[in-house]
Amino acid sequence: MKFVRLLEQAGFSACCSPDREVEALCYDSRKAASDNAFVALCGTVSDGHAFVQSAYDNGCRAFVVQRPVTLPSDADIVHVPDTRAALASLSACLFEHPATRIKTIGITGTKGKTSVAHLIRHMLDETGHKAGLIGTTGIRFGDVVRKTVNTTPESYELQRALSDMEKADCQYACVEVSSQGLMTHRVDDLPFEIGIFTNLSPDHIGPGEHSSFEEYMGWKAQLFRRCRIGILNRDDAHFADMTKDATCVIRTFGMNDQADYWADDVHLLREPGFLGVGFTCHTPSDSFPIRLPQPGRFSVYNALAAIGAGCELGIPLSQIATVLAGAVIPGRIQLIPALPYCTIVVDYAHNELSLRSILTTLREYHPRRLICLFGSVGGRTQLRRQTLAHAAAQLADFSILTSDNPDFEDPVAILEDIEQGMSAAKGHFISIPDRGDAIRYAVDMAKPGDMILLAGKGHEDYQLIRGERIPFCERDVVEEAARQRLSRESSGKS
Repeated sequence: MKFVRLLEQAGFSACCSPDREVEALCYDSRKAASDNAFVALCGTVSDGHAFVQSAYDNGCRAFVVQRPVTLPSDADIVHVPDTRAALASLSACLFEHPATRIKTIGITGTKGKTSVAHLIRHMLDETGHKAGLIGTTGIRFGDVVRKTVNTTPESYELQRALSDMEKADCQYACVEVSSQGLMTHRVDDLPFEIGIFTNLSPDHIGPGEHSSFEEYMGWKAQLFRRCRIGILNRDDAHFADMTKDATCVIRTFGMNDQADYWADDVHLLREPGFLGVGFTCHTPSDSFPIRLPQPGRFSVYNALAAIGAGCELGIPLSQIATVLAGAVIPGRIQLIPALPYCTIVVDYAHNELSLRSILTTLREYHPRRLICLFGSVGGRTQLRRQTLAHAAAQLADFSILTSDNPDFEDPVAILEDIEQGMSAAKGHFISIPDRGDAIRYAVDMAKPGDMILLAGKGHEDYQLIRGERIPFCERDVVEEAARQRLSRESSGKS
């Protein structure tokens, strides 16, 4: 596409070469090429304006900036008020606004975004409505899986993913919409058919993120000024704040009949190889029993959000109930049926709030012992590690402290921080720095009726060590350790 034409479509006027062709946008100078336009983004760590010469040296001759830069005379330089907003507009135009042809469902909230996105995508796919997903676990559609750096990718990657989904005949896209994604213009120029609010609690507040809880909440609420239908958790304490400036049609979900989609008769389900929850779902026109393979009360809320979306899109509740019974969410309270007499669960819980939530949920199933294996990622504060330790010490019967993406920090030093918190809270624990060894220890110590939580990694299939992603799959380690244990037990009986 002609650079000048792309600029015009995005609403920018600029004097530049009429023959300049642009096939792609980039904001990483290392990936710049002759057919790219380089957009200089201002980040919290680095400023793209410092790398315009590098992009030029790599062949780029089209530039979008918000600060003065100096480049050779053959470069076309376009000045805009905000390069992040410009990247969103330019990306949408370059890919010809795919979200006007794919119905996009945005999910925001502190917890539950990934689970709800996966539930909705599973529900749509299984009822004959091909859908893609963009979020924490990557970009997924059909057999395609791409890793993402952020929960909500940069606008260029987001628009490209939607374009690829359209080419793959997807009718819907489920997008996790973070507060940072809204604040940094990643979802600008993206109309949402449905917006979903799960819940809200303090998070992402501090340097480089949000200055206050009010700011954090304000950005979350922006989604409901960008969607046609909003489906919100009526039981959340911040429901009124989220809806006060909304411009969409409002639908609600919750645990009483004041909501449009509500649940009662909630009961926990624990069977061999199964951990979940059952309830009766009521909609404005129907009622139906639901059985979920995810445990806990918060799973009911996640399911209600997905059910609300499905019903608003015209899918019968009976169909939704059938497909939700088989929904598996990667790395979110995911059961590994490796030992017949012990429940082993993998979950992404990696901060105090999420660890407390999952341990409290598992405790409700009355395990003989609740064993928690966890660590803390490198580069975090000692306070964060001690609050993780306090949660485990208070809610688990025994903890196994181990590595979790130590990166450039010494894993032993991380464990020492956690150990201080465990000791202060009088928790029972052992430290095993190697995560594989720690998992094997957990499997070998399991007794009938125990529950083992492997917390922190969730869907991740690597360990981040000294800047390198080392392949590591918890499920594989668990299954191999369980096979060896069962083989030993079988040999001992024979």
